[in-house]
Amino acid sequence: MNLTDIFDGVRKEHYNACGDKSQFTEDGVGFIRSVLACDRLVNSCDGYDGILITSKDQTPPVVGERFYGDVFFDGKNRFKDGVFIITGTVQEIIPLHTEITLIKTNRSNYLVIQ
Repeated sequence: MNLTDIFDGVRKEHYNACGDKSQFTEDGVGFIRSVLACDRLVNSCDGYDGILITSKDQTPPVVGERFYGDVFFDGKNRFKDGVFIITGTVQEIIPLHTEITLIKTNRSNYLVIQ
């Protein structure tokens, strides 16, 4: 079982899907924060402003297009953990691990778990 499988399971039980106001419940946020804080691969990465959690069936990021996901650990303190966001235009995509990618936009860098 990988991170995406774990987070998709949490999404089924602890997610309020409301369009652009979608977000994880408080319990879901707490669980995901704990998993991310303890994950060896996530902790080995640096150079990002926040982490985006996506679902397994979501289209991967594409240079020149905007991307979306649920944000955690926003280093710029713009978003609370577990809320759905749409990023700026993706400028660069850097694969880091099997399920972890770094995307760079004009204003932020996100670690994408997909």
